[in-house]
Amino acid sequence: MHYLIIAVLAFALSVLGCEGKTGPAGPTGPSGAAGPAGPAGPQGSTGPAGPAGPQGPAGADGADGADGAPGPAGPAGPAGPQGEKGDTGEQGPAGAGADPGAIQDIVDGVIGTGILADIHHLVLLKDGETDKTKGTVIDGPDFTDEVTIGLLVGGSTSYVAIAASANKQPIPATFSWSSDVSDVASVDDGVITGHLKGEAKVTLSVDGRGIEVTFNVTVHDVVKGIIASTGDDTRLAVGDKATVSAVAYDVAQDDEMAGAEGNEVPNTAFTWMSSNEDVATVDEDGVVTGVAAGSADITAHVGDVTSNKVPVTVFALDTIERRLRVTLPISGTYLAVGDTSAAGTEQTGTPALTPATLNISVTLEQFDPNAGQNGTWSPVTDGSNVKFTSLDTDVVAFTDETNSPGDDDYGESATIASSTSDGTVAAGLTAVNGTRGKVLKRGTARVEISSDYATTRYVEVSITLEPGAKVAAEE
Repeated sequence: MHYLIIAVLAFALSVLGCEGKTGPAGPTGPSGAAGPAGPAGPQGSTGPAGPAGPQGPAGADGADGADGAPGPAGPAGPAGPQGEKGDTGEQGPAGAGADPGAIQDIVDGVIGTGILADIHHLVLLKDGETDKTKGTVIDGPDFTDEVTIGLLVGGSTSYVAIAASANKQPIPATFSWSSDVSDVASVDDGVITGHLKGEAKVTLSVDGRGIEVTFNVTVHDVVKGIIASTGDDTRLAVGDKATVSAVAYDVAQDDEMAGAEGNEVPNTAFTWMSSNEDVATVDEDGVVTGVAAGSADITAHVGDVTSNKVPVTVFALDTIERRLRVTLPISGTYLAVGDTSAAGTEQTGTPALTPATLNISVTLEQFDPNAGQNGTWSPVTDGSNVKFTSLDTDVVAFTDETNSPGDDDYGESATIASSTSDGTVAAGLTAVNGTRGKVLKRGTARVEISSDYATTRYVEVSITLEPGAKVAAEE
């Protein structure tokens, strides 16, 4: 500041012309206060980097980063050649609840071990059938059986194929269909359609298995006539059966007795009808069954074409109904040799039976539905046989001998004719030689009584000791 004042004074003196001799410079005055800082200049360019310092110690490991996304799979290599089939090992035990014969773990036609499951047979289901037991079975390993099909022009039929293992377990498979003459018969996913009269061969193939099944298809003209006939007697008892067959022709049949006209249309499927199903029914195969007494006509049909009538007569058999009526009870007392009777008499010589002849008395009767208001039972006097059979031959025995047979002639049964006027038949039992049978000892014997057309009856013969009597062992 002081310097500034001196400079100003010097300048003024020079202007005024008062130029004097310059005196010595005065001493330097103290520094004035610093003025305010000016604005910052632009940043200079960065200098070159200095040399790197020495490497410091390694820090602690950081946490693992997330796995990266997998890269795309490479192309599959070519399959190696198939090895030779090894020997079949022993079958292991079936698991709990499993079918003992089932192949386990077949998925998409492959057994759990990775082996391609063998196709043992094919089942062909026709026209919407779902019951596998009614399908056509084509057995392997050659699958040489052929299927024969007859179609009318414009007609069709359909097949569904199922592949199965030896134990009937289904195996998934892909099927292909083809026809060698599509103009005659075409095929579309198992639906075979006839177009022109002629023959064609339709082939069913199992993809990747080398299996083929042949369908021989014959396409015919439209059916215009049918002749039905039967080699069986059509007079049927209720419950009896007869079979009616039919043949289709491409010409209307005016008189089946004069012989067939035109060409036969083979492999034709018929619809069968009965004019009176209360009398006789007929199934899809032409099998007629008698239902009740009367008459019915059986006919075969294809569309609106009807065959001639096959008459059927059904009759009811008159059956014989008989019955056996037994007089009960059948009982007696027996004294063996050495026993003492109630009167104190010892039995000697031969055994004794009371009553002396013990009869198993039976009346044989037959029902007559035409007698009286509701029918009646009448005695059988025509000499029909009644058979008596002992089920306990150690107590009671019978014989067919008529003239006082000896002991050795007795056995199991006797047959007696019902020749009496009241139909009564009696098998007499004695202690020694009876006319039909004898008692051998005390006890209970069961006797079977039988005759034709009658229900078999069973009776019990009771042989005891008379009250007061003693057996030899008790004396």
